[in-house]
Amino acid sequence: MFIGSLIQIKKHFDFLKQDGFSGPNNHESSDTSSINYVKETIIIHIVFTGRYWCYIYKTKRPIDSILTGQTNVESIPRNEIIACHEISKLDSKRRIWNSVLMDNFPDKPLWYYSKLINQNIEILKGDFRKFSFLYRLFH
Repeated sequence: MFIGSLIQIKKHFDFLKQDGFSGPNNHESSDTSSINYVKETIIIHIVFTGRYWCYIYKTKRPIDSILTGQTNVESIPRNEIIACHEISKLDSKRRIWNSVLMDNFPDKPLWYYSKLINQNIEILKGDFRKFSFLYRLFH
């Protein structure tokens, strides 16, 4: 990940540190770059694969190698993951995404994911009810 991306990610996601998250922990492979912000069993995972994606994970227990930034989310055994959700599912009707034009806002995807997390702060405590089908159906 080039240095400009890391600066933009910090600009939009360093508010997580105020809530006790550590990071950003940078990990790179041949085709992706990713950043993790971690707090106990909650992981905010930002991935760049030509465009940005943002996921939230909840694990059964804190995983030391993730907490210290030594390993990435991909190395977590599947049986240790309780839940994984793409953050954009919190805006199923794309109201927030459509509220800003991309031409005027080059780091729109990072702003978007950050805004969704800020508007749904309970997910940082492990309350994932807003990701459920029934919640999205009725709201």
